[in-house]
Amino acid sequence: MGSDTLSSQDSEERIQEKRRRNKMASRRLRQRHVEHVSDLESRLGQVTRERDDLRLQVAKWEAEVMVLRKLVGQ
Repeated sequence: MGSDTLSSQDSEERIQEKRRRNKMASRRLRQRHVEHVSDLESRLGQVTRERDDLRLQVAKWEAEVMVLRKLVGQ
């Protein structure tokens, strides 16, 4: 009877340890997910600013082309 109690205690301890490890792994996974989303949001902001800068540059070049075409047309 004593070994049954010891065996069930060992089994319960193994289950608790497995749950603890699983909980920690889940926590790490959630943290990695949060960091990944944060990185993506940061990259999105950077790419959006680059796009806006490029659009502004294109608008300037288009205006310059119009001026040059007028000069050539005269």
